[in-house]
Amino acid sequence: MDDLKIIESCLLGNTQIFSRLIDNYKNMVYNLAYRMSNNPHEAEDISQEAFMRAYQSLAHFNPSYKFSTWLYQITLNIIRDKFKRKEIDYVSLDTPMETDDSEFYPQPADFTNNP
Repeated sequence: MDDLKIIESCLLGNTQIFSRLIDNYKNMVYNLAYRMSNNPHEAEDISQEAFMRAYQSLAHFNPSYKFSTWLYQITLNIIRDKFKRKEIDYVSLDTPMETDDSEFYPQPADFTNNP
């Protein structure tokens, strides 16, 4: 059964058939999520959320496009949202550090009392 038939059946009330779409595309979604997050747990969460959003938005799916493209875009949007929400501070290597210079220039050891 092709994707459009599965989607039509889902929209007519056969919600169990959505699992076929999950089976067909779970590897694609997970691989994309893993490549972007480099974290297997995060990739699992992203995958679940992508399929949940796809299911909830099936009525808005445009059948003139491929389902895989639509699902791929949903997944990318979730990934972007997750990266935006994380407050990661990136520091340029050119930015001077705010430290006491003595930390980087240790005093030489005093060997005057050694025989």
